[in-house]
Amino acid sequence: MKSPEAFRIFSVTARGGQPMHRRGATQACRQFLWAAMLFGFLLWQSHGQGASFDGPLTPEQVLAAFELEPGLRVELVAAEPLTASPCALAWDDRGRLYVAENRGYPTGGPAGEPAGVIALLEDTDGDGRFDKRTEFARGLTFPNGLMPWRDGLIVTCAPDVFYFQDTDGDGQADVKRVLLTGFATNQSTQLRVKKPMLAPDGWVYLASGLSGGRITSPQRQADPPLELKGDVRFHPDTGEYEHTDGKSQFGQSFDDFGRRFGVFNRIQVQHFVLPSRYLERNPHLASPGVLQNCPELVDNPFLRGGGGAARLYPISANITTADSHAGTFSAACAIHLYRGGALPVEYDGHAFSCDPTGNLVHHDRLEPAGATFAARRVGENLEFLRSRDDWFRPVFLATGPDGALYVADMYRKVIEHPEYLPAEIRRHAGTPGVIAVQLLLMDRMLGDTWYDPIYAAACEAGLPIAVHQSGSEGCFTYSQGPAGGIPRSYGERHSVLTQVGAANVVDAVANGTFERFPGLNIVMVEWGFSWLPAVSSRLDLFWQQDPSQAPRVKRMPSEYIARHFTFTTQPLDEVGRVHRGSLFAATGLKDILLFSSDYPHYDTDSPRFVLSGQIPAEFKAAVCYENALRVFGTAALRAA
Repeated sequence: MKSPEAFRIFSVTARGGQPMHRRGATQACRQFLWAAMLFGFLLWQSHGQGASFDGPLTPEQVLAAFELEPGLRVELVAAEPLTASPCALAWDDRGRLYVAENRGYPTGGPAGEPAGVIALLEDTDGDGRFDKRTEFARGLTFPNGLMPWRDGLIVTCAPDVFYFQDTDGDGQADVKRVLLTGFATNQSTQLRVKKPMLAPDGWVYLASGLSGGRITSPQRQADPPLELKGDVRFHPDTGEYEHTDGKSQFGQSFDDFGRRFGVFNRIQVQHFVLPSRYLERNPHLASPGVLQNCPELVDNPFLRGGGGAARLYPISANITTADSHAGTFSAACAIHLYRGGALPVEYDGHAFSCDPTGNLVHHDRLEPAGATFAARRVGENLEFLRSRDDWFRPVFLATGPDGALYVADMYRKVIEHPEYLPAEIRRHAGTPGVIAVQLLLMDRMLGDTWYDPIYAAACEAGLPIAVHQSGSEGCFTYSQGPAGGIPRSYGERHSVLTQVGAANVVDAVANGTFERFPGLNIVMVEWGFSWLPAVSSRLDLFWQQDPSQAPRVKRMPSEYIARHFTFTTQPLDEVGRVHRGSLFAATGLKDILLFSSDYPHYDTDSPRFVLSGQIPAEFKAAVCYENALRVFGTAALRAA
């Protein structure tokens, strides 16, 4: 079984086209990343069609999951461990590929340490596959943008814009200089300055990412700080900087005439029609503004304040954190006007964009519409590239030196930033049918303070947290696995998944979760419970002998478990009658069990089997409905 951190690079070219390495150029790439992330959510939003894949997949399986427009092909160029978490790509004049690796996304590395890296990838044997990696720069927080400049590299990494250069030819930067500083870092790590691009006017433009800041340049210390309210442009050589029109959220692009385009999370193509300074010269002119939303937008009544988004046609069975995004762009990013020449000529000038939540790459044909453009969908119920793999997360597009389209894919189960989740929890509090916040256990234990914003919102909304392993596969794909590694088969994983459940219950208690959130209730779904009496008593014993091992714990650990946890009966271990009687007689167990079954799955607990003798008669009322009413409230009856 592959670990969650798997990273792939593919190329997209015209079918039958000559492989790039045979033409003396670096292979164009599409990057796939595997990583483990937190995701708390309220509603499953299946907006795709057809069968989906339950990732992570091998490179060969990834290829099988793609649906590509006719006449195109995808080729593997690189895979793990050569790269990790790429979010931006750039080439130097030798055809070497630089990759901004946002390894700390979304909240930083271990203990909050900077984990970002700029990697330099090379194909040393000319076979079209990158095979050499050098860490050009490391120790960065969240690097997200690259641009070659004067034998070096401009890197956006808020609060700074850096210049790195390798002067001795070892592939590692030995020059590091701040070009601009002061960009805001107080918002989500998604919403930061990014995508440096050299425009025909000689300025380097930056997309603000919707964050502000007080911008200064070390080269121009006498200049007053620039209060950033939108995008910015600057001269790297002189340090000169100024506002420019627009407030692009997730990227920007220029066409052959220097016309600039941006992107908003729901609108994949925006055109900055002309500089506003020309309009401001006439104070009597009522201007409609300089920003044009180019696509045809679908009205969405769920969007706060109205508005709309462009329609999408994913084929995955994925989820969104907000019902207002289902079926439309949710995270439009990486706008890129293609003019590379490796794709068929009909793609020239098209505006490409990604939607990682929809697991696809989209493109529009730009048609003149007066002084601006209209973005027209190319074919109904189609996308340029889409996948049935829910883990496919394209986030960046570029044209390589060979003219092929490159896509950076942060391959992972969940791409959404956790800061957005509490707002959704609060928004749905009181919504009919919403009775819990489901949390897919991933690469952090339940006692990690990273979950605190979700715990706080759930307590505020009066909703319990339901923790599920997302299937036995998911349990070990993106959560803490048992000691010694990851079991190889479904049977192995299913047999020992209780280890993961027990470890997380202990972690939540020992790290003071319920001292921070005394109103928090957690439902452990399908983690078993026969281990509970032994684990609780052992935890109590250790705490009594040495409380310093859990300084945040103020009372017996078993009391926290009894008060804050409930456990579903499935999987119910088939033990002897004597042992079963003593198990159900364990103190407090009657009050923390909930009957559950996913019958008729082959590995389920049949309701007839469970209710006909496995659960003692005196437990049935509590286990079958009384405990559920206490945990979920009467709303559960209405939902059922």
